[in-house]
Amino acid sequence: MKLKTKVFYFWGGMDALAILIYCVHVLWQGGIPLISDILSFSRISDTGTVTGNGIYNTIVTLLFALDVILFVSLFISAWLFFTQNRYAVRFAFIQEVLRFTSLRCSISVFPLMAGLSEPASMFFNIFLFATSEVVKIYSLIYVIKSNK
Repeated sequence: MKLKTKVFYFWGGMDALAILIYCVHVLWQGGIPLISDILSFSRISDTGTVTGNGIYNTIVTLLFALDVILFVSLFISAWLFFTQNRYAVRFAFIQEVLRFTSLRCSISVFPLMAGLSEPASMFFNIFLFATSEVVKIYSLIYVIKSNK
């Protein structure tokens, strides 16, 4: 098996694992994945917590929308990587913008590791996030260079 194939399967697996972890977490709390989040956000905005004429409302709404888009993009990304589609790397780089805005690790087990640290350290979380994204970006650049 080529290294490119291994890299693609790894990142496809990480995206699939992120979907699984999210769905199990929401189901464990008695919710429906994605639907519960949208309903909760709409309830919060109906109570006036994030409504009003201000930049705060716009930023919170934008970040929530980007997080939803990131979750949906995980399905596409996993499929692109597992099928070894030629657009997988490009899509992953675009997805990195969403990951940076929502601080979601590409290596899905890192947030689980962060939850094990007592107390949860902001610096440890930032270190795991940065490490995750450096590894992903480096591995994707390596795949690009190895194809030339």
